[in-house]
Amino acid sequence: VNFKLANKRQYLTIPRSAIIHRESGLYVRTYEGRKLVKGRVLDHFNFIIEEGISEGEQVLLYPGGNHE
Repeated sequence: VNFKLANKRQYLTIPRSAIIHRESGLYVRTYEGRKLVKGRVLDHFNFIIEEGISEGEQVLLYPGGNHE
């Protein structure tokens, strides 16, 4: 008999404080400059990245300007 525990979803998340809000979309600041990202809010503190940056890229937490 095989038992399967619940599937655990894995997400690439960043702190919501790293998100820069612009009329043209949501961005993060990396060493390479500003990058457009797509995703959704996970909870009060975290944002799930669905597109735009990869695991291991570093983002600035408080980029200034219009952010949460």
